[in-house]
Amino acid sequence: MTFYGFLVGTLAVVAVIAFIGTLFRLPFFGNRRRYGLIVLVIVIAIGSSLDGLKSEKDIAEDKEIDQIRSGMKEEKDAKKDLTTDALINFDARTVEGTITNPSPYGFKNVKLKCKAFAPSGKKVETVKVEVMRSVPANGKLSFSDVPIMEFIDRQATSSYCEVTGAERSYGAEAAPAETK
Repeated sequence: MTFYGFLVGTLAVVAVIAFIGTLFRLPFFGNRRRYGLIVLVIVIAIGSSLDGLKSEKDIAEDKEIDQIRSGMKEEKDAKKDLTTDALINFDARTVEGTITNPSPYGFKNVKLKCKAFAPSGKKVETVKVEVMRSVPANGKLSFSDVPIMEFIDRQATSSYCEVTGAERSYGAEAAPAETK
């Protein structure tokens, strides 16, 4: 609870007591000067606490800042901005391909989810990998050596991958990444 919340709550209770006291003409509240003073203090407290309230725009900006800090917005941006043509190399047990980034922000540690299919078209495996390199803003990153640490069914013959998330690169990390 904030100080203003505590102050407003306390003064609201005092206002209710003052109102009841004047209704029933209790000895302490019989003097109109005291009643006026109590009401004045309550109005000043409530008015000053209204300065602490935020507009909808401020609340939205704070929420966006919190999302960026927690990484939620970065993951959402990465899914929207980054595309890949990555495929599973079943012989080498690696994922290889290119990640394209048309956005004005660099990304790093790109997470991919790859699905492997049998010749009949049935999905037999889902594999998650992370490309631990930077993708430059308005650029591409080619890779061919991202290992798959999970089991892949031997019946799988085709695959496709999609971006599930990434971290935004800031400062020096936004520099173009080494591409192969």
